[in-house]
Amino acid sequence: MVNRLVKILEHTTIIILLLVSSFQTMADSREKNVNAESLTYEESICPINYLLCRKAKDAEGEKKIVVQQVEKNEAIYDAIEKENFTYQYTKLYVKVYKNNRLQSKIYDFNNDCHGNAGAFFITNSLKVTDINNNGIKEVTFLYDILCENDTFPPKMKLIMIEGKNKYKIRGQKKSFIETWDIEGTNFNIDPLFELADNKLLNYAVQQWSQFVYSGDKNLNSKQKEKWENYNMEITRLKNEFIKNKQ
Repeated sequence: MVNRLVKILEHTTIIILLLVSSFQTMADSREKNVNAESLTYEESICPINYLLCRKAKDAEGEKKIVVQQVEKNEAIYDAIEKENFTYQYTKLYVKVYKNNRLQSKIYDFNNDCHGNAGAFFITNSLKVTDINNNGIKEVTFLYDILCENDTFPPKMKLIMIEGKNKYKIRGQKKSFIETWDIEGTNFNIDPLFELADNKLLNYAVQQWSQFVYSGDKNLNSKQKEKWENYNMEITRLKNEFIKNKQ
């Protein structure tokens, strides 16, 4: 019983640290992205409280990408403790505009958590590319789904938007914390990737691998082996997906 309580406390502490880190990331990203690629308020449709605001041009016209994280406090009554607890929920909005008209929108949050929770954009994950050289830019980004009460690694999602198409990869963060070091690979490719150029899926899996693990980079030999096996497995799943769609 004591060991179980210790493990729960370890998980809760780690999730709280992840949440704190995510809130700090919001502030850091807001400051770092005031650069040549950012839009001025005069020429943009960026909300005042945006986390990230970028622009790009392609064959369809001028694209604007806006990332927002909206925080909301909610009081929940605990019948056992007989008191109200206030939790903070963070909702993620990503909008892509084409010639100042909304072309695509992603909205997500964690509605299955009794505690501080939310969807948190991963810093530096936004990439604007033209992998298949068709003149239409892909907008790719990743975010975490966190709940401070979880006793397993946070969920992670990758979104790739190309024109009106949205492609997704879902799974869990990779962790080498002993109690989080889950065997197997939680990695699911959206069936809609069957409609995409294989180059897009190859790139998406590369991005997934880059951000799925965010812990200490100094891995021991056993952890390195597990990390290599993980990447081999997601590569196998990707190749199997491509083979089956042919």
